[in-house]
Amino acid sequence: MVLGWVGLVLLFVAGVIGYVLWGGPSGDRPNRAQVSGTLLAAVVIVPPVVVWAWSRRSPLVPAAPSVAQTAAAAQALADRQVAAWRRQVQVRGIRLPAPVKVRWRWADPQVAVPRDEVGATSSGGVSGPGPVRGLQVGELLGSGVVTRLHNEVYGRLPRGRLVLIGGPGAGKTAAMILLLLQALEHREHLAPEERAKVPVPVWLTLGSWNPAEQGLREWAAATIARDHPYLRAAEYGPDVIGALFDTGQVALFLDGLDEMPGAHRVRAIHRLQTEAGGLRVVLTSRPAEYQATLDDGAQLPATAVLELRPVAVGAAADYLLADCTEPVRRAWVVVTDEIRARPDGVLARTLNTPLTLSLARAAHPVDPTPLLDPALDTEQALRRHLLDQTLITAYPDPREREHATYWLGWIAHHMNTPPTGPTRDLPWWHIPNWIPSWQRRLVFGPGAGLVFGFIFGLIAGPGSGLVFGLVVGLVAGIVGGQEVSAPRTFVVHRPSHRELQSVLRVGIFFGIFLGIFL
Repeated sequence: MVLGWVGLVLLFVAGVIGYVLWGGPSGDRPNRAQVSGTLLAAVVIVPPVVVWAWSRRSPLVPAAPSVAQTAAAAQALADRQVAAWRRQVQVRGIRLPAPVKVRWRWADPQVAVPRDEVGATSSGGVSGPGPVRGLQVGELLGSGVVTRLHNEVYGRLPRGRLVLIGGPGAGKTAAMILLLLQALEHREHLAPEERAKVPVPVWLTLGSWNPAEQGLREWAAATIARDHPYLRAAEYGPDVIGALFDTGQVALFLDGLDEMPGAHRVRAIHRLQTEAGGLRVVLTSRPAEYQATLDDGAQLPATAVLELRPVAVGAAADYLLADCTEPVRRAWVVVTDEIRARPDGVLARTLNTPLTLSLARAAHPVDPTPLLDPALDTEQALRRHLLDQTLITAYPDPREREHATYWLGWIAHHMNTPPTGPTRDLPWWHIPNWIPSWQRRLVFGPGAGLVFGFIFGLIAGPGSGLVFGLVVGLVAGIVGGQEVSAPRTFVVHRPSHRELQSVLRVGIFFGIFLGIFL
């Protein structure tokens, strides 16, 4: 609504400028400018005052969405996500050239409760994504491709609580993506009457949540509304996202518990304990960070904890050889033979995660024999080589590579510098705070102030009115820029429309003032 009003004002301004300059004899231009300025002031000032007064009245409580509206919204959410996550699987190369066969097992007793306790059906349990069968000893304990997590684990947990832990690059995020997509596809193939009973999994990145300031539902609902704006359509009724939570028709797939600060991790688990009742929850974390939350007394009840294991030597070799032409395959055979011959060697210990295996394929699409260089005699040296070579492959032009390296280094520096870092998560709304405040003021403030100072100064005439409009608009813009550049705007909260429009307000009203009186 605000943008529409600004657009109408700008159209009116254009008409006023035309009327003042060409609407009659040049001798009457000052009179036309004064009358037009007064009208323009009324057009700009009166509507916001009316809207503000209207917003202060006691609002009517809207009716909750109907059962049919909530079901339709859930189906729309599922349909959109199936298409989106299928694209993500393709873009991320999770299934091509072949899925990495990641092993998983029931986690150590220090972080996981016994299997039979998790499998016991509770009176407060929620229905799973399909028929829930009783767990038998050994059913969950084993190894296999991560796509089996749905049928063998997630679909059999009465309460649907699952934590995936694993080291760096172990494939936690990829595993949860495949699990989420499998849950969506499973729901897609159910009969309509059964489909309504199955919750729709929704992906949420925990690095964007500050549980000290936001409750689970408040944060999750705001994030879903941001990522899925179509759910705000009138056809679904008011607050259909809240209705999806109330009826248990969403499942929360929470990625990156280890990306949160330590104090936030404990608070997040406590909020999940108290605020996620009736919801299925899947969580990923590195082992040490998850263990730390348990040591602080934060634990999700009735939760299965699975540990992703290093990729087996044979599975790693199969992945590296998959979908290769004969000349490339012969080169990779030399590398895979080394991996098989020395399972405890540096090469085998390094190429044992989905991340390093995919980097190896991307870094050496034609000739992988440089991986056998004797100089790469440590895991750290080999990983550094993979990263460097991936950049060289992605940016063959040295100038482009230098440019990309500079900005990647700039991002990495700020991610590891207080107060934002050290962090492995990159919330995009933190980036403006990395820019010095004087640079933000220089960009945001004077630009807006000059634009509106010029427009409204021009109405007063091409003489002193224009000059004073530009000068005062510039000053007002700098003052407004100081407000919008405050660190709290970007670090604690995402910038709101009101915060981003502060500069425009200052420039507009100073411009109006000068257009009328100068």
